[in-house]
Amino acid sequence: SLRLQDKQNGLQKVKGDIVIFSEDTPLHLYACLESLLSKISDTGEISIIYKASDSEFDRAYLNLQGEFPNFAFYDICDYEENQFKALFSKVVMNKRHTSPFLLLTDDQIIFDEKIKFHECIQAMEKVHVNQFFLSFDEKKEESKEPLPQAILINAGIYGWQMGEEGMDLPLFAQICRKENLQEILLEEELDDFFSLKQFLKNQLSPETVALFFEEKKTSSIAKIDEISLAQKKVWGHQFIEGYKIDLPSLLCDADEYKEGDYPLIKREKRARTHVN
Repeated sequence: SLRLQDKQNGLQKVKGDIVIFSEDTPLHLYACLESLLSKISDTGEISIIYKASDSEFDRAYLNLQGEFPNFAFYDICDYEENQFKALFSKVVMNKRHTSPFLLLTDDQIIFDEKIKFHECIQAMEKVHVNQFFLSFDEKKEESKEPLPQAILINAGIYGWQMGEEGMDLPLFAQICRKENLQEILLEEELDDFFSLKQFLKNQLSPETVALFFEEKKTSSIAKIDEISLAQKKVWGHQFIEGYKIDLPSLLCDADEYKEGDYPLIKREKRARTHVN
């Protein structure tokens, strides 16, 4: 495998595009984007598909767009009958997006450790797999060991055949091949991000081989399906008042903030950054 890596060093780094989904959670989206910018390298186009259920959430997302001007924001409510599938197809098929790989995630993910996109893609190409789970650590938490029968692919990256046990995976942050998604988009009825996640989950079989990192690279801020609109409104209001989640404090004392009472600090004006 050293020979393979020597050969790869001469190649241009492959970038990966990213699509993030957000619904009434601008405070979380800001934290997700902030962590992504500091931790993920080799990113291509970054797109956000969001839904705002009232004018205050709308205002919060507009504020957020002003702070991340290099990213493409798509308001699902701008599309006829909130057509999620049409909007998602448009984003995936966008000709400006040159990478054949796409990271799909919701905004509940925080990227804690450095991730080099091209190393993930290199490993996917090496063993011809379609899935790389960035938040694939729940299965390993109990044993603190790599999964049984996991195979080392490249340094720090393992491959694993799912088997029957793997079917309850939380699909939060997943790198996939765009050509696979395009096939899905031709056939499937998709009403929202939840139905897309369910469909991707149903595509997995016991024979499916997926890749994951040996070391935990992400954490989840909240299980968004369990959060009330009233709580989301409190967070939205805090965002409009100029606050953000203090990520270093959150990561140090994650257990204390499980109920969503996040450590907040005032946002400073963001320096104009160019996506790498």
